[in-house]
Amino acid sequence: MNAIRCTGLLLILAVLAGCGTHKRVVLLPQHEAGQQHISFVAQFGARLGIGGQSIPVQGEVQMSESGGSLALILPHGRTLGVCTYSADAKPASGPKGAAGVQPVKMECTPAEGMGGEATGLLFRTGVAVYRILPALGQNPAQFQLEGKGWNAHFSPVADSLNGIYTEQDGMTMDMYFVEISHL
Repeated sequence: MNAIRCTGLLLILAVLAGCGTHKRVVLLPQHEAGQQHISFVAQFGARLGIGGQSIPVQGEVQMSESGGSLALILPHGRTLGVCTYSADAKPASGPKGAAGVQPVKMECTPAEGMGGEATGLLFRTGVAVYRILPALGQNPAQFQLEGKGWNAHFSPVADSLNGIYTEQDGMTMDMYFVEISHL
């Protein structure tokens, strides 16, 4: 009887674990002063390269003073997931940034049915997009950005913006922003 109960309990836990979302949350450093009040909507296409594989995606990033979001869509219209960006409401456990600003909380939630690999891809793309925001919302924009272990280069083309983002571990994003609307 105990074996049946244990088996039933393990089955229930496995089903619950499989149904739950694989949400990931991280605190990101606030962009430098003067850049945090960027308000825009940008639509883009990208080819993500990671682990020797290349994945085409479409996306939309929206940013305002109160936060923002990133939605990624795979080929054939299947949603990969959504990341949201907001000021961290909890008091920082450590020291604040150089200007005394709170970090930005990024929370990524994959679409239903997406597995752990999708969560990791969505999370890494969310971090990359956050890092390149100064190239999208500034006037004049910053077309060469870099940080510890990553860099990005952008070039304006007619009414759009092309960019390449790379990380030391080999992740790449070739991006083409088809529309950037400042609000």
